[in-house]
Amino acid sequence: MQLATCYFHYLFTASEARDASRIFNNVEKIISYEMNVHMIRPFKEEEIWVAVKDMAHHKAPRIDGFSTLFYNKYLHILGADVTSYYLVVLKSEIAVKDINKTHIILILKVVMRKTR
Repeated sequence: MQLATCYFHYLFTASEARDASRIFNNVEKIISYEMNVHMIRPFKEEEIWVAVKDMAHHKAPRIDGFSTLFYNKYLHILGADVTSYYLVVLKSEIAVKDINKTHIILILKVVMRKTR
């Protein structure tokens, strides 16, 4: 069990960022000033609501165990809390490592042999 845990911990742990300036220097700059202004403006609550409503409803549950369908159905109750949480995340007030969690469950495949 410890071997599997170590393997998957290594596999799914982000490595330290390296200096990517060598790569970025070769990328053509095509973003206009107006495009940049639009992209760096603060996020709005309405944008978060639209994003939550557009998410696939029956995908895997989040770390809290709830699917997106739950959040969509009860957005009128949870909306303020969900919105404020995502705004904090988008403003980088919470480290990504604190929210980027996934449960991985290994399901063993066993070949059943027929007995006579």
